[in-house]
Amino acid sequence: MAQKRNTQPRSNPLQPLFRRPGGQRGLSLAMRIILINAFAMLLMISGLFYFGRYMDRLIDDEVTLLLRQARLVASTLGEVAVDNTEVGDYLRTDITRQMIRRLVESNDARAQVFAPNSLMIADSRLLRGAGKYVQVEVLPPPTGQPQGLRDYVMNAFGWFASLMPYGRNLPIHIESALPSVEQMPDVTKALRGEPSWTLWSTKDQSLMLTAAVPVQRLHQVVGAVVLSRSSNDIANTLHSLRVELLQNFAMMLGVAVVLSLYMAQTIARPLRRLAKAARRSQAITGGLPDIPNYSYRGDEIGELSIALSAMAKALWERLDATERFAADVAHELKNPLSSMKSALETLERVKDDNQRSKLVSILTEDVVRMDRLISDISSASRLEAELSRATPETFNFVEVLSTLVTSRSQAGSPLDLKVKDSRLMVRGIPGRLVQVIENLIGNALSFSPEKEGVTLRVEGTLDRVILTVDDNGPGVPPGKEQKIFERFYSERPDGEAFGTHSGLGLSISRKIIEGHGGRIYATNRLSADGTVEGARFIVELPRQ
Repeated sequence: MAQKRNTQPRSNPLQPLFRRPGGQRGLSLAMRIILINAFAMLLMISGLFYFGRYMDRLIDDEVTLLLRQARLVASTLGEVAVDNTEVGDYLRTDITRQMIRRLVESNDARAQVFAPNSLMIADSRLLRGAGKYVQVEVLPPPTGQPQGLRDYVMNAFGWFASLMPYGRNLPIHIESALPSVEQMPDVTKALRGEPSWTLWSTKDQSLMLTAAVPVQRLHQVVGAVVLSRSSNDIANTLHSLRVELLQNFAMMLGVAVVLSLYMAQTIARPLRRLAKAARRSQAITGGLPDIPNYSYRGDEIGELSIALSAMAKALWERLDATERFAADVAHELKNPLSSMKSALETLERVKDDNQRSKLVSILTEDVVRMDRLISDISSASRLEAELSRATPETFNFVEVLSTLVTSRSQAGSPLDLKVKDSRLMVRGIPGRLVQVIENLIGNALSFSPEKEGVTLRVEGTLDRVILTVDDNGPGVPPGKEQKIFERFYSERPDGEAFGTHSGLGLSISRKIIEGHGGRIYATNRLSADGTVEGARFIVELPRQ
């Protein structure tokens, strides 16, 4: 049985690196890394187009050498090939033609001699044949066909390097068997006694250098010698240098691309995974979102991974707390509503005025209870947002506490404040901290006997401000030291009317203190024989 072929296209492991998430337009981080590194390399390779100074130095050396050779040829002709007549000195054409080829046969230069009337009388590349002249041409070296990949690559580098200009606008040299003076302006200057040189460009885009010097006899100019030489050595040197730089550029560009891909793998891919996990967390389904752990890296991505994990955990805990808060609120509101519903149903059937008054009293208490409960719930729900938006300030905690205690004492509350340090600075929201102190004082007064008061102590350590609130009540039930800070938990003294407190006071106080970077906890004061003398609430805040 023939197997079914898989027609699905193979996935490219590098493809996600070059796509932005969500189909967004623009360059991915990986592509930007590659382009930035490639741009730096292109800035380096752009120097290939500017070899002016280097080329000038090569030309100066070539000109110096060619002028020196031209002077040597001119001085030799001036000593050997000049004939003296009554009319004046002149170059003998026969001797000049015999000597000129021998004088330059040791190098590849072409020598031409011009008479004072600007006519060429000798050329080292013109040989006297049977009744005519034969011109000698130097053939270029043979070029072989590329044999392998390396040859093709080198030819490609050479072709690209040949496209780069040399930065000069050179006159075109026209090759001619009998050149005119108009074609060689250096001859005119040399016949005036001025050495001259010119750099030419030939039809095949190669370079040619000409140098002309006067031939003199006793300071009389009897002719001019022009040496011309192909300056392809200069072009070849520049070409070779450019090819070598192109090779280095190609190698370095390859290394840069490989390193960029590695960098993209170590930066872009983790960021993409973190972004994908963050998008998954928006759904908030299936529990705490799984954030990739890169904390082992020890770099910024590791820090981002830790921060995202902490943020996701805090978000999930807040959402979970919100759900539990909503469930607790529904449960707490259901009790007075059930009581009110039962009282209303009974009220319709009861005819006795006394019983109807009791039912109305129950309804009134339930309404007051619900009003208090809704007010506390509203305050608790706004608490976190207010703590995050409010601007904290630094203030003297002792002054705020003293003002509050004085105000409550004048209102008849038996309070005793003991201060060890009159200046204890904290940073936070004074109004919210006053709310905590008011709650603790009110809670302590409700548990203390009528004639016994509440003692407040404040002291400072090296990094903490500690407030202690002591009452003389029955104390905290064993094992309830933490539970009393939970929402809607209420542990009230005997004889107090049901529903007087919502059970949110201590929970709100704990959130406020924790929002200020401190902590609040409860314990019991014990006598020497272990008897409970009352409850003690301790608040610790960071000291500024």
